[in-house]
Amino acid sequence: MKKALKLNRASIALPIIGNNTILDEYPLMKYIYEDVAKSDRIDNNIFYSKYINESEFKGSIRAMTVKPSGLKMVELTDDELYHGKKKIKIEFSLQKGSYATMLLRELIK
Repeated sequence: MKKALKLNRASIALPIIGNNTILDEYPLMKYIYEDVAKSDRIDNNIFYSKYINESEFKGSIRAMTVKPSGLKMVELTDDELYHGKKKIKIEFSLQKGSYATMLLRELIK
């Protein structure tokens, strides 16, 4: 499994909580969700709101991590706002449901 993960042939999937999510298949996530729901007083009926159902918030499964495709540096230049610093322009694509801000945060760490 570790080798498959390193080679991008497998990924760890986690449930996105919604009204059709069955956490019995994910005992650790079930424990965490129940603990958070209890401490934050989250009522499971929240997932059955007519407003949420109209938005199709039924829950799903998503990969815990994703790798960008086509990641490349397009331009590296002097930064005119921060003298003595550089700025970089990059291009990349992410799969649906992924957030570019999260990728950028990881890149600048």
